[in-house]
Formats: sequence, structure tokens, C-alpha cells
Amino acid sequence: MTAPGGWRRSSYCAAGDCIEVKATVPGYPEIGLVHLRRVVAPDGLVWDSMVVSRPEFDAFLAAAKAGESGDLVTP
Repeated sequence: MTAPGGWRRSSYCAAGDCIEVKATVPGYPEIGLVHLRRVVAPDGLVWDSMVVSRPEFDAFLAAAKAGESGDLVTP
């Protein structure tokens, strides 16, 4: 799902508490850096943000998809 300003938001967001991501060069996510931010409801304030390299972000996604962070989630 796309949020204002080209940010991408997970479809798993609950009540507006979301992590959003944005590539440095829109349309070319393989170039540069990836910006991440935490947006909190109800007013959509940005509480935290950080920038990581594309290889770091890709490694994180691969680990998450492989279930390596499953112990961080409470069922």
C-alpha cells in the first residue's frame, strides 16, 4: 500500500501503527539507500526513522521471510 510522499506501508498495519519504507531513488529501489520510519496512530506522527543500505535491507527481508525473527512475535 502506498502512503503519502511515496512511502510504502505494510498491509499488516494495525490501527495506523505502521512501519513505512521508501527507496532513495523512487522507481529504482536497487539503487542507494532505504529509509524506514515508524508512524503511530491516530495522528500519523513519525516517531523513529533510520536509513539502511539496500544490501542491509535485502538481508533483513530475507531473514524475516525465512522466519528468523519469529521469536520476536508473541502469538
